[in-house]
Amino acid sequence: MSQAPIFLYAGLTSFRQEFYSTGNRKVSARGSRMRLDIRQKLFILVFLPVLTLLFLQGNFLLGKWKDLRVYRSQRWNIELMGKTALLITELQKERGLSSKFVGSGSGKGTLEDQRKAVDSAYQELAPYVEKATYIKQDKLYYQKQISDLRTQIDRGAFKSPKDVIDGYTPVIRSLLEISNIAVNQKTVGGIGKVMGSVGILQEAQEGAARFRGLMSGIVSSGQTVTDRTLLFGLIRDFEQIEINLQSPALIYVGDMKSVIGNLLSGTDYEQLKDALLEVVARSTLQGAGTTTYRISADQLWNIGTRIVEILNKLVQDTLSILDAQSRRIERTYSVEVWGAVGYSGVLLVVLVLLGYSFARSIRNPILKVTHTFRTIAEGSGDLSEEVVVTDRGELAELARDFNRFTSVLSDLIRGIRQETETLRRVGQELQEGMAKTAVSTKQIASTLEEIRNNIMHQAASVTESSATLENFLLRLNELKGLIETQSAAVTESNSSIYQMLETIKKVQGSLTESNRQIEELVQVADKGKRRLLPLIEQIRTITDQSKMLQEANSLIAGIAARTNLLAMNAAIEAAHAGEHGRGFAVVAEEIRKLAENAADHSKSIAGNLKNIQQVINQVVESSRMVQDSFDAINTGIMRMNDNRKVLEIAMTEQGQASKEVQIALEDITKVTSKVNQFASEIELGSKEINQEMKNLMRITEEVKTAIQEANSALQEISGATLRISTLSDENRKSIESIYSRFAAFKLKGE
Repeated sequence: MSQAPIFLYAGLTSFRQEFYSTGNRKVSARGSRMRLDIRQKLFILVFLPVLTLLFLQGNFLLGKWKDLRVYRSQRWNIELMGKTALLITELQKERGLSSKFVGSGSGKGTLEDQRKAVDSAYQELAPYVEKATYIKQDKLYYQKQISDLRTQIDRGAFKSPKDVIDGYTPVIRSLLEISNIAVNQKTVGGIGKVMGSVGILQEAQEGAARFRGLMSGIVSSGQTVTDRTLLFGLIRDFEQIEINLQSPALIYVGDMKSVIGNLLSGTDYEQLKDALLEVVARSTLQGAGTTTYRISADQLWNIGTRIVEILNKLVQDTLSILDAQSRRIERTYSVEVWGAVGYSGVLLVVLVLLGYSFARSIRNPILKVTHTFRTIAEGSGDLSEEVVVTDRGELAELARDFNRFTSVLSDLIRGIRQETETLRRVGQELQEGMAKTAVSTKQIASTLEEIRNNIMHQAASVTESSATLENFLLRLNELKGLIETQSAAVTESNSSIYQMLETIKKVQGSLTESNRQIEELVQVADKGKRRLLPLIEQIRTITDQSKMLQEANSLIAGIAARTNLLAMNAAIEAAHAGEHGRGFAVVAEEIRKLAENAADHSKSIAGNLKNIQQVINQVVESSRMVQDSFDAINTGIMRMNDNRKVLEIAMTEQGQASKEVQIALEDITKVTSKVNQFASEIELGSKEINQEMKNLMRITEEVKTAIQEANSALQEISGATLRISTLSDENRKSIESIYSRFAAFKLKGE
């Protein structure tokens, strides 16, 4: 039974060596031809078409993405044109108001408001100017140009409205050039032509704005035009309106055509034309000099402003339509692009999953067979596992042959394992019997050793106890003397504690009187603080009233300033009226003097109120400091009261503790008397115990000698048991080695 498993194990080992040597020769023979394993080949087979699809779809998506960028760029250009058109409109209005201001000297306030509107519009355009790479000027160019023009106008550097128009026009033309450059950028969807129409409308708006500014300045000055260039410029600007609005390149969007038709045939346009004819006729026939035009500068300005606003509205409406159309196209294109991305992603996932599934169905059976052969060759393996292939090809035939081979091998190994199991069980029982014998021997030896140690400890303990008992008797005599001394000390302590209790009662009476005085002090401090609060509130009321007086004085000063300004305006009007306005001039002078007198008194009152306010502030600060002092006094009193309470509690506790100590000392006196009696009794019993300890030491020596003889005999038995256990262990290891080699295989049916 023991030789059959060894023979079969040797046969399997030989088979394993032959399998490995044959496999290595085959691999080395094919190494130069087979450089890719089956997983790499399947990977190439699956992912080559996937990569081709990714390349084609990537090119398609790249083209779509470029188109989408163009859509976004043209929408950004539309927004840039809208911000530019807004700034141009506001700047044109500032140009016209500046022209009127230079021509007539009036309208400064309106001009300042318009400048703020221009600055606001420029702040909206500035971020677009920074980002636009095709704009050569930086963001400070326009701001500096406009600032320089405003400075020259405020200093009176421009002598005529035409100079103002000519100063602003290059800046506006530069802004129009930005719109033209934006129009020439790449566009798609037919939006570029409509953006070109916006440029035409802006040119018409510029002509109308220039005409409005020049004509308003000329009419407000009341002078004829002697400069032929200026006359031709007026005519050119007016014709520019109609030429651009009737341009064949203009593409109509929405109701643009009807609005332009109504504008050219409307009353405002005809009035502008009549005003132009009047200026040309008077300037040509009368020559240089003053004149009075049928239309006022304000009427002309309002008519021109309405036309400019109509053209600006057309520009903004067209840009809004273009922006909405561009956003709609961009959204549609974005949906198409992301739809294509989603479709490509889904298709890619499907192809990868299908390829992975096919490769797995081919590779897994081969890997299972390879893995099982490898584990068998290495001496371990799962022979219960069968390769399952659903198709009917070569892989299925290979799987069936492999399953039959593992079934035969599994039956062979199962028989070997059964025989080995019998040998292992017999060896295990023998080893367990010897182990029990060895354990019993060790337990007996351990018990004897423990008894011997206990006897040794007992002998030492008896000796030590005897010496201790002798020492105890000596100490007991000393204890009796100490107890008598203690009794006398307790009597003296009891008398001292009684005196301390009397002292504590006196301290508690003093603390009660201090408590009453502290409470009276707290009441006095509270009364002082309450009397101070109404005074602080009245001072605050005076402060508020003084602030109201300052506000009233400021109002009087403002009224005096405005009265003085009205007096100056009345004096100017009286000067314009000549002789008829002398009486009005005298009244205006008196009003001005009255206003100056009121202003001087207002300044004096303001100074006095300021001094009063300073005094009130000092009183408020002093009141606050007094209130803080009362708060500090209250805080100190409360802290002192808290400390007194703590001291009172401590004295109460000390009195109680002293009483308890007195009671304890009385108990100690009683106990000391009893202890002295017990000490006498213990001394008598200790002498009897000392005699018995000597008898115990003699018996312990006799037992220790008997244990040493039994321990020598047990050592001989333990040596024989150890030799038998060693032989049994070697036999068990040999059986376990054979069994473990075959137990590594998992057989069918397990």
